[in-house]
Amino acid sequence: MLRNALLNIAVGKAPNEGVQQIFLNVIDTFTCFHVKILDFLWRQDNILAKSSRDSREPISNYGHAINIGLPELRKEAGLLEPILNDLNLRGFSDVSSPRDAFPRNPAITNLGGQFLNFIAKPQS
Repeated sequence: MLRNALLNIAVGKAPNEGVQQIFLNVIDTFTCFHVKILDFLWRQDNILAKSSRDSREPISNYGHAINIGLPELRKEAGLLEPILNDLNLRGFSDVSSPRDAFPRNPAITNLGGQFLNFIAKPQS
């Protein structure tokens, strides 16, 4: 995350300096799970469409949706509540709990989208 952020700053593809400082601080505290879940919230429809679930199966809440879309996180279920809360408190997401009703469009805020772009690998 940090390498991509610094490259984006170097090539001029970063937000203003104040937002950069906030994002660099977040990089220091977020885990890869935070980023995976934030990315899921951003691309939830695409991720779920590619999953192997029965499309007729109703999804009632974000905990269920994330378990379907990110099956590798199922064994980390205890982390879902604090991570969603972190993302919400930082203003990156409108989802604050696995029990929040699904879907919520958008589930990610503009700030959350900016952060994902900030840590994305720069385009060549």
